[in-house]
Amino acid sequence: MDPKNLSCTVYYAHFGEHLLNRQYFILPLAELARRRTEILDYFSSTGDLFIRPDSNMKLFRAGVFDLQKLNTLAALESKLKRDKTTLVLVGKRQPITREWRFFAYKDEIVTGSLYLVGENQINQEVKGGYLEDYVSTVLKQVGWYPEILYTIDICESAGELSVLELGSFSCAGEYGCDLSSIVEAGISAAREDWAAVNAF
Repeated sequence: MDPKNLSCTVYYAHFGEHLLNRQYFILPLAELARRRTEILDYFSSTGDLFIRPDSNMKLFRAGVFDLQKLNTLAALESKLKRDKTTLVLVGKRQPITREWRFFAYKDEIVTGSLYLVGENQINQEVKGGYLEDYVSTVLKQVGWYPEILYTIDICESAGELSVLELGSFSCAGEYGCDLSSIVEAGISAAREDWAAVNAF
């Protein structure tokens, strides 16, 4: 699969209505600096905005940044340690109470775990229930996946569940997920990849 599928510009087009950051801008860092006032006004923010790289390669640590302090391109480049051409996603600051990670094989759940409550890491496997129902429903409705095996992070914000982000299977922390299920899914994905490459 194309690694670009895990960039926001690609998977947001598929998961849009299910995302925590349903309202967002994706633009180069230089344009964020130039349009700072416009974007702050759009989100009715006095300064704080959520910023993450468009790329899944973790070019910088996503988080909330104060654009009243980082009010120039030079300040943004220095803080994020990226240049003006770096594509970033910008959204409003939103409270997150809990976060879960699920490993998925195509549109099927492999295993899942709670991993964050507030600021505290808590590794607790998810077994059935409303969380798996929610993720399964989203995956079936979307009908698209970035690669055969991947992760989908879910969060709780203002009492509602949303998709936080998608990630790469090979770079993801397992937290409290069932490792044997991940290994079995990895074997299945590898066999499927091998069969596809050697089909001709």
